[in-house]
Amino acid sequence: MDTYLLLYTEPPTREVFRKYRPGRLIFAGDVVTAADEEVYDRCIQLPPVTDLLGTLACLEPVAADHVIVQTEYGLLPGSLLAAARGLPAPTVEAANLCTNKWLFRKACQQQKLRQPQFALVESARQVRAFAESFPVVLKPIASTLQRLVTKVSSADELEQQVADLLVAIPGAPDVVRYRQFARFAGLEMGCDPTRQFLVEEYVDGPPLETDGLVFSDRVDLFGVTEQVHTPAPHFFIEGYLYPADGPDEYGLAAASNAAVAAIGLTNAGFSIEFRGSTIIEVNGRLGEDEGFPELFRAGLGRYPIERWIEGDTGRSQPAGHHAIAYKCWYQGGQVRSLPEPDGAVVLVTQGQMLHKPPHPDIWPHLAYALASHPTSSRAAYAAARERVDSLQFEIA
Repeated sequence: MDTYLLLYTEPPTREVFRKYRPGRLIFAGDVVTAADEEVYDRCIQLPPVTDLLGTLACLEPVAADHVIVQTEYGLLPGSLLAAARGLPAPTVEAANLCTNKWLFRKACQQQKLRQPQFALVESARQVRAFAESFPVVLKPIASTLQRLVTKVSSADELEQQVADLLVAIPGAPDVVRYRQFARFAGLEMGCDPTRQFLVEEYVDGPPLETDGLVFSDRVDLFGVTEQVHTPAPHFFIEGYLYPADGPDEYGLAAASNAAVAAIGLTNAGFSIEFRGSTIIEVNGRLGEDEGFPELFRAGLGRYPIERWIEGDTGRSQPAGHHAIAYKCWYQGGQVRSLPEPDGAVVLVTQGQMLHKPPHPDIWPHLAYALASHPTSSRAAYAAARERVDSLQFEIA
């Protein structure tokens, strides 16, 4: 029986393994819950995600036949661990390009891929010199799961937004982790992520994404998914429509293949964000939002993580139309009471503390609902939205 080491597996994937048992399962993460201990054969408590060297030291004695690197936090230590053991995973170089948004932009630029205009800056003065008009987007160099990504709508907001970002990025967990990774691997960062950041033109196009798996270097695309965003200034997801209604009018299949090739991503899941035909970012992992495994299983017939583990390289052909809608909360507070799920999945617990932006631990989803429709993903989304909007949470 093979042993699988899963790094920082998210709760949605953990629930998949309640039913799917490919072999002996070892979970390693910085937070180990009773639910994890119920599912996995062994759980390993890792240091905080900021301590990448301590994480590698904890994992070094763990024997495993496979290292599963399909999460944001697992990508950096997992690529190093797999490389040291000669196991299939994203390369260290590809993990670097997925995480360092400055080097990623330069790699896409070399391949002439369509992306926003961008610049590396370190002050409001430099942002102002870049911005021919507003809005613009500010983001840390290191991938931060949307945290600290800031839309600046006018020149009047610029000084304060830049000042807030410069205070936050030196100690941001994602930045600290990335710097340790780059130094340990001997990689050039191309900048100082503690004081420099990206400014990009704001691309006002339909929010879309593509997801899939790369077996060796062969890309299997699941199709095009439409995102539903919360209103500005936040960039959180409030829904997904899979597949997006209508044909691939922006040529995202070809653009996705080119983006995967540009960063040399192999042996990985991926999630690529677009605005229209413009590439916003490439993540070298499967999607992590709650309900994502169920969304793709509804369309593809199998969970993506199952296909990855079993090496199922067949071409994906989505069937039907499906959507997830999230009930979201952005104000912070404590959950006092929960509603009856009524066909939805409640994601928070009574007594749980919630955070508001820009707190690094914000995760605004209170619940989600999945719905399907024979001919329209938009109709599926409307049904899912109605279900979660009817849920009443008491939050103090």
